[in-house]
Amino acid sequence: MGVDFHAVRFNRAKGWMEIIPGTPDHHFCNSNAGIVLDALGLDLAPDYCGSMKPEEFDRRFQRYEAAFAQGRGEEFARTTTDTGPDTGHCRVISFGISAEDVRRRLHALALVVKFAREHGGELGWG
Repeated sequence: MGVDFHAVRFNRAKGWMEIIPGTPDHHFCNSNAGIVLDALGLDLAPDYCGSMKPEEFDRRFQRYEAAFAQGRGEEFARTTTDTGPDTGHCRVISFGISAEDVRRRLHALALVVKFAREHGGELGWG
């Protein structure tokens, strides 16, 4: 399982979305997608899908880059714990990814956003 990131175009009036042909796409495991979106100030839950206009991505990405430049990138590479006692599931602890890995994934998404901007779309994931 995981989350795919694409350049997408919406027709909200008609209730549909399309992946823009030729889009560069990226697939992250659920935990890494959550960490990357968290670095942008977004939450992957509850439905593991969403979208963002290029201008919004740029603003959030610049905020992350500023934090990274100040040596605060590790703030975004956090440990997460899912489930646990009394849930009927085992506890899963993800120790996250390094700040440099978060940054590398954000730069990959910036290329998707660039493509989306050039084709009148936005970043979509699901």
